[in-house]
Amino acid sequence: MRWNNIIFLLLLIVVATGNIQPLQGQDQSVQSTIYLLRQESDERYRKLKAELEDAQQANLTLVRRLEALEDENRSLRNSIKKLPANLVSESDAKKLSDALVDQIKSVDKSRSDDNKIISEEIKKIWKAIEELGKAPVAKVAQRVPDKPRRVPKRIAEVTLESGYTLSAIAEAYRLEGYDVSVAGILEANPNITDPTKIRAGDTVIVPIEW
Repeated sequence: MRWNNIIFLLLLIVVATGNIQPLQGQDQSVQSTIYLLRQESDERYRKLKAELEDAQQANLTLVRRLEALEDENRSLRNSIKKLPANLVSESDAKKLSDALVDQIKSVDKSRSDDNKIISEEIKKIWKAIEELGKAPVAKVAQRVPDKPRRVPKRIAEVTLESGYTLSAIAEAYRLEGYDVSVAGILEANPNITDPTKIRAGDTVIVPIEW
């Protein structure tokens, strides 16, 4: 239960530090930076979680080894009690028992040493988590969007042929009863920066209604 609580806390910390929402209108490069920061946080979390699980598994293995030795000691004591008195002397039985007890103590000491190592590793992990939580978050400067460009309600598309000009196109549509001007065509076609440089084959949007 204690390890589950630790892992749960790790999840909360990483989710809290990784909760970076992109700001409206920010540049693509800023969004990429935030995405990379989130990936780095997730990767560091996975590594910390794996180290914590390894430490938990090592401690569990030591506990099982100690339990196995304790079972072996009880089994040996019971076997010795069942032997005839003339086969095993009390001193020999005591020597066997003491030897096994010494072995258990040695394993227990090893377990204690390993627990200290695990404890130090956990402290390092917590320190890394704290540093991760204190890591500076990239500040994203808000940009004020430019005035939005008008979008015509109805349009027509004209494929330019040799000799076509924007003024001629506007005049042709005015003769059909539409309020079309060169300025309106340029507003609907921001890619046209110089009306004198349009070429045959280009497609021009004609705003029929705004």
